[in-house]
Amino acid sequence: MFLEPYFHIFELALLKRLHPYLPLMVLITCIVATYAILQSQLHLFQLPYVWDELGVYSRAAIYLYEHSLSLLPNAIPDELSRGHPNFLAFYVACWFKLFGCKPVVAHIAMAAINTAAFILVYLILKRYMLSWTAAAAAFMIFLQPFILAQSTLVLPEIPLFFATALALYFYLKDHYWLTCLAMILALQIKESALILPLAIYLTHLIICKRLRQKHKFQLIILPVLSFILFIFIQKIQRDYYFYPLHTSLLTRDAYYLKLRWSEFSDFLFWEQGHYVILLAWIILLPALHSFKSIKWRQNALVLPVIFLGGVAFSVLNYYLSRYTIFFMVPLYCFIIISVAKPDTSSKYATYVLIIIGTLTALFHLNGGKEFKDTDFSYTNHVNNLQNTVTCLDEPVFKGRTIRMDFPLAACYWGDKNGYKRVADYSIAYDKNAYAEFAVFTYPGNMQDTMHLLANARLVKEIKNKDAYSRIYRLLEEKDYQ
Repeated sequence: MFLEPYFHIFELALLKRLHPYLPLMVLITCIVATYAILQSQLHLFQLPYVWDELGVYSRAAIYLYEHSLSLLPNAIPDELSRGHPNFLAFYVACWFKLFGCKPVVAHIAMAAINTAAFILVYLILKRYMLSWTAAAAAFMIFLQPFILAQSTLVLPEIPLFFATALALYFYLKDHYWLTCLAMILALQIKESALILPLAIYLTHLIICKRLRQKHKFQLIILPVLSFILFIFIQKIQRDYYFYPLHTSLLTRDAYYLKLRWSEFSDFLFWEQGHYVILLAWIILLPALHSFKSIKWRQNALVLPVIFLGGVAFSVLNYYLSRYTIFFMVPLYCFIIISVAKPDTSSKYATYVLIIIGTLTALFHLNGGKEFKDTDFSYTNHVNNLQNTVTCLDEPVFKGRTIRMDFPLAACYWGDKNGYKRVADYSIAYDKNAYAEFAVFTYPGNMQDTMHLLANARLVKEIKNKDAYSRIYRLLEEKDYQ
């Protein structure tokens, strides 16, 4: 009993030490709890790979796991690297080496780097507002469907977002060498990271009026040189600087620029209810601040500059809504920062935005009828593929020849992608090749059913909510009545 006062003193000392970290600990707990709920409801971490991660990125990581870990361009076959830097495949392959080559390991690896990214988002926001407000704001952004749905997929967008957050964190703390290293990391993940040194350099120039030679070297010259070194090595090893398919997508044609801008603006203003938080921000901002009152947060100008750079890159190069994470998160941060203050004043306005953003995100998590990997509608597609693969293992298909196309065909490109199958039949990938059966999927190649001959007979339809597959028997012409 004589030790009881000492235990009390130790408890108080521990609480005092932990108190500054409580908001961060609560944020991490909420993130882990969200993943636990998704696992219980959707079996998220046990899902096989899907679409681009199934066809390209997971296969690249498996290749490095089975051969040797390397960041050199020629470490991965051309069809798997697609000319991208190899960091994503390298990162996931390292997890495979440690914990085994399974989809659950890859999904946990992606969730881990996403969690680390949101710790950085919290630390960035905490510079401009109270810790609890920063934690709530970071969790609101974490819940956005286009982030949360992708956060376990083996795609480069989440690692690129992590490297972007790391560069921003160091830049806002004036650690320019570390900022430089974070940007070099980003450029080893995806080419679109080129906007980071340009955006940070431009912001620094606007704020400081002129740059010291040292800062110019750290913030733009060295990161860009690191990427130039990569593409020169790629030219030596692969005989091209950039993947030909990617360069073919670059355009200055007004029609395609308008089309890509239209697709992006639909995503920014309408899809997933983004317009709600944008409208609330537009209403709140003038009511809270004069122009001068925002001056203390001027270095946060880098956030909208990165956003604008990301928009320009997407419109000029190629647009998919899942590519937007690394520049949409800075936009969300800027919106929250612009209505916040580093004290308790106007905290209710910030929480209004946070609540609106959270409710909007939760409402759009499941998406609509159209397949997208920016909401959880993709889980229906994965389950439908597995059900189709299981159906094809029935005795009636044993020893037969079955024609199929992507994405179903990709389920058979290796034995470590998570799809459970026996596959005691031959697969024909050529549309003109002989086959006894043909399988069509939505999303996928369902539109090809319009080319079926009149004697094709529907054998079975497999359906998982809005995703479905159809199996046709391709009868010989002489058998057709």
